[in-house]
Amino acid sequence: MDLSNFPWKVHNVRFAILFGSRVTGKGFRWDWDFAVYFSDFKLEYIADLVYALSKHLNVREDMIDIVPLNLFDDLPCALVLKILNGKVVFYDDEEFYSRQWLRMMGICLDFVVDYRKIENT
Repeated sequence: MDLSNFPWKVHNVRFAILFGSRVTGKGFRWDWDFAVYFSDFKLEYIADLVYALSKHLNVREDMIDIVPLNLFDDLPCALVLKILNGKVVFYDDEEFYSRQWLRMMGICLDFVVDYRKIENT
């Protein structure tokens, strides 16, 4: 399914990354996992986006999962690293996307390094 013609901006999305089984080809459920950075985050945006994506992809709403990257600081780094290795399906500003990607990757890689240091002591 082509996600490039989905109206991401209408749903206040700055960038969206597809990750999980749809990208890796592994798994049994084959749901649609998206990590999304909203221009102005509100919880109701997630429900609206799930509904619109389910119609666009012609799947049930329970087959769409949205992880809001605006709440990045509350996400486990293991999940963030999985997301950042996914497939970018939309961004409205390449520089903004790149800065956010580098910020999240840097913080999580620092966490992994610190964790390994502690684990090895």
